[in-house]
Amino acid sequence: YSKFSRDLIRYLEDHFSERLNMKETASHFNCSLPLFNKRFSEDTGETPYRYLMKYRLGRAAELLRSTLSPVKEIALRVGYSDPLYFSGEFSKIYGVSPKAYRKQRA
Repeated sequence: YSKFSRDLIRYLEDHFSERLNMKETASHFNCSLPLFNKRFSEDTGETPYRYLMKYRLGRAAELLRSTLSPVKEIALRVGYSDPLYFSGEFSKIYGVSPKAYRKQRA
């Protein structure tokens, strides 16, 4: 990956639990949002937002496997303020709800 993409990945992973606005993040990297998305997508094959979402959900899956924390708490810890939205996004990626995922991995 280019230095831009490596730096952006590090930034997203360091701040994944925070409320991130991609337009503001692009500005932090001195880019317009379209250029920000284009540069990252050309390098990685996905948008920064998609990368962030997949990273958050991966961290959530780790927490579901390794803790007994409630799903609502895990959603908040990985940057989702709405547990229902989190559950929907998790189900799209993993094919099961967070609760079902935890049961399968128990």
